Amino acid sequence: RSKKRKWLLENAVNSLQKKFAVSHKMAYRSVLGGDSSVPFTQVRLSSGQISTDPDDVKAAALAFYSDLLAQAHGNDDRPPWETGIDRMRIAHSHDSDKPLLDCSEREWVNRVRKTARRLAKRKAPGPDGIFNETLRFLPDEAIECLAAVFRVFTEGYVPECLSESETVLLFKGGNKSALDLKNFRPIALIPTIFKLYSGTIHHILQDY
Repeated sequence: RSKKRKWLLENAVNSLQKKFAVSHKMAYRSVLGGDSSVPFTQVRLSSGQISTDPDDVKAAALAFYSDLLAQAHGNDDRPPWETGIDRMRIAHSHDSDKPLLDCSEREWVNRVRKTARRLAKRKAPGPDGIFNETLRFLPDEAIECLAAVFRVFTEGYVPECLSESETVLLFKGGNKSALDLKNFRPIALIPTIFKLYSGTIHHILQDY
């Protein structure tokens, strides 16, 4: 009986390690007893054959969601995130030396610290690979450095890398086919540093 228990435990650990390699969120859900996620690693081609080639899988996903976005946003050739930015853009005169958010250095540090501690736990990181838990326990010196960098960002010098994201497909579950993209939900993972920056801006604007 002890050998069987050991075998079951080893299988459970191996299964969890495989899920963690695919998606941190998938592994967390498995431990917490949530719905299991199935990665989209194969696709049915127009010929009827099933392909596991990563290039075929990526091409199928891009084609599917491009058509879906085109139907939702009409004839606008620009992607929806660009049109959304146009609607959300804040007028700012670069001829002015006054920062867009006129806060003291100490206030920025306090805001960044408070926002970092509010970051949700057990969330998958974005392209920067930084977990929320890392930012939640940063020392004061690191918080002060981030606050100084964020103040520069408000002048309009936000690095392009912070606008990048990684999209993962989460299986909706049930008895649905894992070969059909309609049964997957796309989730965009943005850089954790950008989440901290945008959260800080949000909390500052709330008090205005």
